[in-house]
Amino acid sequence: MPTSKVLTTGAFILLILILGIVESATDMYVPSLPLIALDFATSAEAVALTVSAYFFAFCIMAPIYGPLSDALGRRRVLLFGLLMFTMCSLLCVFADTIGMFIFLRFLQGAGAAVGWVIGLAIIKDTTDTQKSVSMLSMMHTVVALAPAIAPILGGYVGSFWHWRATFGIMATGALLIGCFSFFCLKETLPPSRRHPLSLRSITTNYQHLLGNKKFLGYAFISGLLFAGWMINVAMTPFYYVDCLGVPACYFGYFQTFLVILYMLGAYLNRRAIAVISSTQLLSIGIKFCFAGGGCVVLCALLFPQSPWILTFAMSIYSFGAGISFANTSNQALSILPQARGSCAGLLSVVEMLCCALAVWIAGMIYQDSYIAVALCIWGCAGICLWIWKMLAPCEGLATSQGKAGTALMP
Repeated sequence: MPTSKVLTTGAFILLILILGIVESATDMYVPSLPLIALDFATSAEAVALTVSAYFFAFCIMAPIYGPLSDALGRRRVLLFGLLMFTMCSLLCVFADTIGMFIFLRFLQGAGAAVGWVIGLAIIKDTTDTQKSVSMLSMMHTVVALAPAIAPILGGYVGSFWHWRATFGIMATGALLIGCFSFFCLKETLPPSRRHPLSLRSITTNYQHLLGNKKFLGYAFISGLLFAGWMINVAMTPFYYVDCLGVPACYFGYFQTFLVILYMLGAYLNRRAIAVISSTQLLSIGIKFCFAGGGCVVLCALLFPQSPWILTFAMSIYSFGAGISFANTSNQALSILPQARGSCAGLLSVVEMLCCALAVWIAGMIYQDSYIAVALCIWGCAGICLWIWKMLAPCEGLATSQGKAGTALMP
């Protein structure tokens, strides 16, 4: 397959579609979880494992896909993951026991991890800093849109047809995207830039990254900002619907408002990168998130019964997150340019683990109080601001980016 040093518009759209389908794989069927429990005659706890299994597999496979793509090329690894995701989505339609369904969801998550990891690596293979930040902003917008759009679609599908139909839609969409990718997506990592696949090289690369304060700083900033966003996504429905009496069918409007502010931040980031450095934009975005988290805490204390005021306060955080995410990814992937697949894999794992831990903590202390949710969101932003303060004096940050990528390869 011929290689490409430039990411075409069509190829980028394919990456967006791949990311969209794998990001929607959980959000789309979440409204049908009670129906799944009824269908399999099992408990809600058992059905919840279908969600956990997906993310657990994602965390396992993300650091594997990265080195594989550094050695074998991006295209074939991407197509393999898409094929696995497609087949497992189709098999989920025919699962006849909850155990089989959980196992298939695990394998589906193993295939899904390829979308984000390889997508990040391909963008960094083919673009400079300014262009990559712009494209990464658009990719993160897809991540933000999935929790807003996919549950609405899945809710209608589950209501008018059957919950199994949502997995049929996933399989069909993934199959079509996979076919287009097979015929249209060119390899972006030529053989001359690949590295032999060996346990020693993989271990050495990850040791370099885990020992690099800049990489860990950017990765944890990205993970914690994402965790703050997901705390709101996961916990706000309980408070708005159960405590404030907001009809479930209207809740999506609050999430949509936050997505719009996120997209505005991402759009302004894409425009501003031409005149402001990536690190400066990241600093601005983190400060917006911290201010937004503080406003959420203040409004939770003063206006706990007003969902729109609480949502407006959270929109400040969302705006800052839209500015920040692309820049954290861009900086983290620049640490070890010889092994961008490994960088993308480890970055994805840190993001997922931060998100899972933060949402778990928020759920533990929730107790029907939005103040607990607000404090968790503000805490995530506060830790990010502290990490940023620690990173700022590190070798001048903005001027040493090139030196940061000179870590040795075996």
